[in-house]
Amino acid sequence: MQGPLALLPFRDGYELVWTAAHEMAQEMLHWNDAAFLVQLHQHFGDRVGEFLTIGKRACFPLRLKRAPEITLPHTVLIGNAAQTLHPVAGQGFNMGLRDAWELAQEILNCKPEALGSDAMLTSYRKQRQLDRNAGIHFTDGLVRLFSNDLLLLKSGRAAALTVLDCLPGAKKFVARRMMFGTNG
Repeated sequence: MQGPLALLPFRDGYELVWTAAHEMAQEMLHWNDAAFLVQLHQHFGDRVGEFLTIGKRACFPLRLKRAPEITLPHTVLIGNAAQTLHPVAGQGFNMGLRDAWELAQEILNCKPEALGSDAMLTSYRKQRQLDRNAGIHFTDGLVRLFSNDLLLLKSGRAAALTVLDCLPGAKKFVARRMMFGTNG
């Protein structure tokens, strides 16, 4: 069973995140470059052009992690330090940007003597709570939904994606929420 693939811009090329069951991931690590390129092309087809080279491969277990507290005295955890999300749809990066934005807003709205105070940190936590929880549940839900091979679920998600593709307003709403979180 193979799960979602993500092709993420990196330097002058891309990084690939290919989720798979542990046994399959171990097998994939042993594919030679030509076999890996064939499998990659079979998955993407011609949608993104031709893959020519493969870099070093590594395998990491995917599991949701979240810090129980995102603030400590004079300390704020943002991005992957606050929550490690499944690498689907770039949501970890997007959430990290939103964390940094909200922290910057708190700093701008704070008197210099109150920087790092309990009041400032409490305000930041409250500002991030809804978006953080929604982002964590959304990405975890996507992984659970798309890594499940139940026939009824496969049909339902295919139908839902088709409907989403046919409704530009809904598609725009989902895209904005993925980029801007609950403020989208």
